[in-house]
Amino acid sequence: MSDQEIIERLVREVELLKAETARVAGVNVLFNVYSNFVNLSTITSDKNDYEVGNYDLVYLATDASRTITGIAGGVVGRRLTIVNYGGFNIVLANASGSSQTANRILTPTAGSITILPNRSAMLHYNTNWRVLWFST
Repeated sequence: MSDQEIIERLVREVELLKAETARVAGVNVLFNVYSNFVNLSTITSDKNDYEVGNYDLVYLATDASRTITGIAGGVVGRRLTIVNYGGFNIVLANASGSSQTANRILTPTAGSITILPNRSAMLHYNTNWRVLWFST
């Protein structure tokens, strides 16, 4: 399967997960993934206060298992979906002191979570990034 085919499959998976999230929450939400997404450069080191730009959907790959301790650019109400299209794990660290307080990630497990290859996670920003769901 080519990288493009993987990305297209993951976009379909994200669309389905977003629709299910909206259904469970009892709201009718329109999502247009293709209007605001980016495929960022391969991550080659752990990231503190990681800058992903003003995108709603971010495709990431790493050269080894890498940890993200925080994400810069949080605005109240912003949602961010991270798709791991690479071959290594991406770890989201819970409340790590390595990132600024406002950029920290809070997970539902109160511990680090791992986004496996070809899986994704959705985050929502309030005063921190909160993981709404992640596929396992």
